[in-house]
Amino acid sequence: MAFEKEFENLFRSFAESKEKQDRTSDLIDRLSLESSLRHAKSEELIDKLSLEGTLRHAKSEELIDRLSLEQAKTSELIDKLSLEQAKTDKQIQKLSKELGNISNNNGVVAEEFFWNALKSKKSFNGIKIDYSERNTHRKLGKIEDEFDIILYNCNSVIVVEVKYKVREQDIKSLRDRKIPNFKQLFKEKAKQNIYGVIAGWSFSKEVVNLAKEAGFFILRQSGDNIMIESDEIKAY
Repeated sequence: MAFEKEFENLFRSFAESKEKQDRTSDLIDRLSLESSLRHAKSEELIDKLSLEGTLRHAKSEELIDRLSLEQAKTSELIDKLSLEQAKTDKQIQKLSKELGNISNNNGVVAEEFFWNALKSKKSFNGIKIDYSERNTHRKLGKIEDEFDIILYNCNSVIVVEVKYKVREQDIKSLRDRKIPNFKQLFKEKAKQNIYGVIAGWSFSKEVVNLAKEAGFFILRQSGDNIMIESDEIKAY
Protein backbone atom coordinates (compact mmCIF):
# COMPACT_ATOMS: atom_id res chain seq x y z
CA MET A 1 0.00 0.00 0.00
CA ALA A 2 2.86 2.34 0.76
CA PHE A 3 4.32 1.70 -2.63
CA GLU A 4 1.07 2.41 -4.39
CA LYS A 5 0.68 5.67 -2.49
CA GLU A 6 4.19 6.79 -3.35
CA PHE A 7 3.59 5.95 -7.01
CA GLU A 8 0.35 7.89 -6.94
CA ASN A 9 2.11 10.97 -5.52
CA LEU A 10 4.84 10.67 -8.12
CA PHE A 11 2.28 10.43 -10.91
CA ARG A 12 0.40 13.46 -9.55
CA SER A 13 3.64 15.51 -9.43
CA PHE A 14 4.45 14.52 -12.99
CA ALA A 15 0.95 15.51 -14.12
CA GLU A 16 1.23 18.88 -12.38
CA SER A 17 4.67 19.42 -13.88
CA LYS A 18 3.33 18.50 -17.31
CA GLU A 19 0.43 20.92 -16.88
CA LYS A 20 2.81 23.76 -15.88
CA GLN A 21 5.02 22.94 -18.83
CA ASP A 22 2.02 23.07 -21.16
CA ARG A 23 0.91 26.40 -19.71
CA THR A 24 4.44 27.76 -20.07
CA SER A 25 4.58 26.53 -23.64
CA ASP A 26 1.21 28.16 -24.40
CA LEU A 27 2.44 31.41 -22.85
CA ILE A 28 5.64 31.25 -24.88
CA ASP A 29 3.65 30.61 -28.07
CA ARG A 30 1.29 33.50 -27.27
CA LEU A 31 4.18 35.86 -26.53
CA SER A 32 5.96 34.67 -29.65
CA LEU A 33 2.81 35.34 -31.69
CA GLU A 34 2.40 38.78 -30.15
CA SER A 35 6.07 39.53 -30.86
CA SER A 36 5.67 38.35 -34.45
CA LEU A 37 2.61 40.59 -34.85
CA ARG A 38 4.42 43.55 -33.35
CA HIS A 39 7.40 42.88 -35.60
CA ALA A 40 5.11 42.60 -38.61
CA LYS A 41 3.44 45.90 -37.68
CA SER A 42 6.85 47.47 -37.22
CA GLU A 43 7.95 46.21 -40.61
CA GLU A 44 4.71 47.51 -42.13
CA LEU A 45 5.21 50.90 -40.45
CA ILE A 46 8.82 51.01 -41.60
CA ASP A 47 7.75 50.16 -45.15
CA LYS A 48 5.03 52.84 -44.99
CA LEU A 49 7.44 55.45 -43.67
CA SER A 50 10.01 54.42 -46.24
CA LEU A 51 7.40 54.73 -49.00
CA GLU A 52 6.34 58.17 -47.71
CA GLY A 53 9.98 59.23 -47.55
CA THR A 54 10.54 58.01 -51.09
CA LEU A 55 7.45 59.88 -52.29
CA ARG A 56 8.54 63.04 -50.48
CA HIS A 57 12.02 62.71 -51.96
CA ALA A 58 10.53 62.20 -55.41
CA LYS A 59 8.33 65.28 -54.94
CA SER A 60 11.32 67.25 -53.70
CA GLU A 61 13.35 66.19 -56.72
CA GLU A 62 10.44 67.15 -58.98
CA LEU A 63 10.13 70.53 -57.22
CA ILE A 64 13.89 71.13 -57.52
CA ASP A 65 13.76 70.29 -61.22
CA ARG A 66 10.83 72.66 -61.69
CA LEU A 67 12.58 75.44 -59.76
CA SER A 68 15.77 74.89 -61.76
CA LEU A 69 13.75 75.19 -64.97
CA GLU A 70 12.09 78.41 -63.74
CA GLN A 71 15.49 79.77 -62.68
CA ALA A 72 16.87 79.02 -66.12
CA LYS A 73 13.91 80.83 -67.71
CA THR A 74 14.39 83.78 -65.34
CA SER A 75 18.11 83.97 -66.14
CA GLU A 76 17.32 83.86 -69.84
CA LEU A 77 14.76 86.66 -69.39
CA ILE A 78 17.27 88.76 -67.38
CA ASP A 79 19.89 88.29 -70.10
CA LYS A 80 17.35 89.33 -72.71
CA LEU A 81 16.31 92.39 -70.69
CA SER A 82 19.96 93.33 -70.11
CA LEU A 83 20.57 93.15 -73.86
CA GLU A 84 17.49 95.29 -74.52
CA GLN A 85 18.61 97.77 -71.81
CA ALA A 86 22.04 98.01 -73.41
CA LYS A 87 20.41 98.75 -76.77
CA THR A 88 18.14 101.34 -75.13
CA ASP A 89 21.08 103.00 -73.35
CA LYS A 90 22.95 103.18 -76.65
CA GLN A 91 19.93 104.74 -78.36
CA ILE A 92 19.52 107.24 -75.48
CA GLN A 93 23.21 108.20 -75.70
CA LYS A 94 22.89 108.68 -79.45
CA LEU A 95 19.73 110.76 -79.03
CA SER A 96 21.30 112.82 -76.23
CA LYS A 97 24.30 113.53 -78.44
CA GLU A 98 22.04 114.55 -81.31
CA LEU A 99 19.95 116.76 -79.02
CA GLY A 100 23.13 118.25 -77.57
CA ASN A 101 24.35 119.08 -81.05
CA ILE A 102 20.97 120.61 -81.88
CA SER A 103 21.06 122.64 -78.66
CA ASN A 104 24.60 123.84 -79.38
CA ASN A 105 23.66 124.72 -82.95
CA ASN A 106 20.60 126.63 -81.72
CA GLY A 107 22.80 128.54 -79.28
CA VAL A 108 25.26 129.45 -82.04
CA VAL A 109 22.40 130.58 -84.30
CA ALA A 110 20.88 132.71 -81.51
CA GLU A 111 24.22 134.32 -80.68
CA GLU A 112 24.93 135.05 -84.33
CA PHE A 113 21.48 136.62 -84.75
CA PHE A 114 21.74 138.95 -81.74
CA TRP A 115 25.35 139.90 -82.54
CA ASN A 116 24.37 140.90 -86.07
CA ALA A 117 21.48 142.91 -84.66
CA LEU A 118 23.62 144.76 -82.08
CA LYS A 119 27.11 145.16 -83.55
CA SER A 120 26.27 148.18 -85.72
CA LYS A 121 23.93 149.94 -83.29
CA LYS A 122 24.92 153.38 -82.03
CA SER A 123 22.52 153.27 -79.09
CA PHE A 124 20.68 150.71 -77.02
CA ASN A 125 17.39 151.85 -75.50
CA GLY A 126 18.75 155.38 -75.22
CA ILE A 127 22.21 154.36 -74.02
CA LYS A 128 24.97 155.45 -76.38
CA ILE A 129 27.21 152.71 -77.79
CA ASP A 130 30.79 153.53 -78.82
CA TYR A 131 32.00 150.03 -79.63
CA SER A 132 31.12 146.34 -79.05
CA GLU A 133 32.85 142.99 -78.52
CA ARG A 134 31.83 139.38 -78.96
CA ASN A 135 32.90 136.22 -77.08
CA THR A 136 35.27 138.16 -74.84
CA HIS A 137 37.35 135.89 -72.61
CA ARG A 138 39.40 137.08 -69.69
CA LYS A 139 41.23 135.44 -66.77
CA LEU A 140 42.65 137.10 -63.66
CA GLY A 141 44.03 134.87 -60.93
CA LYS A 142 41.33 132.34 -60.01
CA ILE A 143 38.58 134.30 -61.78
CA GLU A 144 37.86 133.35 -65.38
CA ASP A 145 34.82 134.04 -67.56
CA GLU A 146 33.58 134.58 -71.08
CA PHE A 147 30.97 137.12 -72.15
CA ASP A 148 28.78 136.64 -75.23
CA ILE A 149 28.39 140.30 -76.20
CA ILE A 150 29.61 143.51 -74.51
CA LEU A 151 28.54 147.04 -75.53
CA TYR A 152 30.63 149.98 -74.31
CA ASN A 153 30.63 153.74 -74.00
CA CYS A 154 32.71 156.02 -71.80
CA ASN A 155 30.29 155.81 -68.85
CA SER A 156 28.38 152.53 -69.23
CA VAL A 157 28.79 148.87 -70.05
CA ILE A 158 26.03 146.54 -71.27
CA VAL A 159 26.70 142.83 -70.66
CA VAL A 160 24.57 140.64 -72.93
CA GLU A 161 24.00 136.95 -72.15
CA VAL A 162 22.54 135.03 -75.12
CA LYS A 163 20.54 131.80 -74.89
CA TYR A 164 18.27 130.05 -77.37
CA LYS A 165 15.87 129.10 -74.58
CA VAL A 166 16.33 131.23 -71.48
CA ARG A 167 15.98 129.48 -68.12
CA GLU A 168 15.86 130.74 -64.55
CA GLN A 169 19.45 129.64 -63.88
CA ASP A 170 20.61 131.82 -66.79
CA ILE A 171 19.13 134.90 -65.07
CA LYS A 172 20.74 133.93 -61.76
CA SER A 173 24.08 133.27 -63.46
CA LEU A 174 24.12 136.70 -65.09
CA ARG A 175 23.12 138.43 -61.85
CA ASP A 176 25.22 136.48 -59.34
CA ARG A 177 28.28 135.43 -61.39
CA LYS A 178 28.72 137.13 -64.74
CA ILE A 179 28.33 140.77 -63.67
CA PRO A 180 30.41 140.38 -60.44
CA ASN A 181 33.11 138.59 -62.47
CA PHE A 182 33.06 141.38 -65.06
CA LYS A 183 33.80 143.95 -62.34
CA GLN A 184 36.75 141.88 -61.13
CA LEU A 185 38.09 141.13 -64.60
CA PHE A 186 37.59 144.64 -66.03
CA LYS A 187 38.63 146.76 -63.07
CA GLU A 188 38.92 149.84 -65.30
CA LYS A 189 35.13 149.54 -65.91
CA ALA A 190 34.10 148.50 -62.41
CA LYS A 191 32.90 151.98 -61.35
CA GLN A 192 30.84 152.56 -64.50
CA ASN A 193 27.14 151.80 -64.82
CA ILE A 194 26.89 148.11 -65.72
CA TYR A 195 23.62 146.88 -67.20
CA GLY A 196 22.53 143.31 -67.74
CA VAL A 197 20.72 142.07 -70.85
CA ILE A 198 19.28 138.58 -71.27
CA ALA A 199 18.71 137.79 -74.96
CA GLY A 200 16.84 134.75 -76.24
CA TRP A 201 14.24 133.32 -78.57
CA SER A 202 12.19 131.58 -75.90
CA PHE A 203 11.15 132.85 -72.45
CA SER A 204 8.70 131.46 -69.92
CA LYS A 205 6.54 133.84 -67.92
CA GLU A 206 8.50 132.97 -64.75
CA VAL A 207 11.82 133.73 -66.46
CA VAL A 208 10.55 137.11 -67.70
CA ASN A 209 9.40 138.03 -64.18
CA LEU A 210 12.75 136.97 -62.69
CA ALA A 211 14.66 139.02 -65.28
CA LYS A 212 12.53 142.09 -64.51
CA GLU A 213 13.07 141.61 -60.77
CA ALA A 214 16.83 141.57 -61.45
CA GLY A 215 16.52 144.87 -63.36
CA PHE A 216 17.67 143.40 -66.69
CA PHE A 217 16.78 144.37 -70.23
CA ILE A 218 14.96 141.55 -72.06
CA LEU A 219 15.97 141.15 -75.70
CA ARG A 220 13.75 139.07 -77.98
CA GLN A 221 13.83 138.08 -81.63
CA SER A 222 10.98 139.67 -83.60
CA GLY A 223 11.09 138.59 -87.23
CA ASP A 224 14.39 139.85 -88.61
CA ASN A 225 14.65 142.48 -85.87
CA ILE A 226 14.96 142.61 -82.10
CA MET A 227 12.52 143.81 -79.47
CA ILE A 228 13.72 145.33 -76.19
CA GLU A 229 11.68 145.09 -73.00
CA SER A 230 12.65 147.26 -70.06
CA ASP A 231 11.02 147.67 -66.67
CA GLU A 232 12.82 149.38 -63.77
CA ILE A 233 16.26 148.76 -65.22
CA LYS A 234 19.02 148.50 -62.63
CA ALA A 235 22.65 149.61 -62.97
CA TYR A 236 25.02 147.28 -61.12
